[in-house]
Amino acid sequence: SMITTSHAHSQGVLLERRELEILSEFACGGNVLDIGCLSGNHSIYFSKVCNARKVVSVDSESSCCAVTAFNFALNNVDSKRFSIVNARAGGDFPLGNIGKRLDQESGFYLDTGCGDYDLIKIDIDGGELDLIERSVDYFARKKPVLMCEISFKSVNRIVDLMHSIGYTSLRLTSRDSTAGDDNYLFKPA
Repeated sequence: SMITTSHAHSQGVLLERRELEILSEFACGGNVLDIGCLSGNHSIYFSKVCNARKVVSVDSESSCCAVTAFNFALNNVDSKRFSIVNARAGGDFPLGNIGKRLDQESGFYLDTGCGDYDLIKIDIDGGELDLIERSVDYFARKKPVLMCEISFKSVNRIVDLMHSIGYTSLRLTSRDSTAGDDNYLFKPA
């Protein structure tokens, strides 16, 4: 089904179009970090439609990284404008050290050495609380816009944490507990 999705991407058919259009304001011409890229749906949009300066796509599954690379090639995105990282989000390893050493057994968090991003998208199926808690200094200092899919059990903690460091929040989706987690947009106040 990921190959079918890749073909759809090359035809301009993208998933979560409403969220993508909201995020375009923050991705256009900027640097974007897509954590949990899956098949590259958001990464392709940020690169191709928003003309982001640089997109870094991260996933813990090598097959997802391969499909994302395939999608970038299929969509003729200049390889100088994107990179793909096979790593697990969360844990004790700063993302700024990924190029120096990658310990696949330990997940990463965002640190001030990982660079400046205008927009960060996180969709890691329940690991978002750990990643955001370990990355709170990054968000407090760098103030990127954040779009995050948040599990129902973590939503109050993440919203409170982001508000405490000067962010406003907007719930982008309204799913019931059987339909999946909700997407939230956090912007510096």
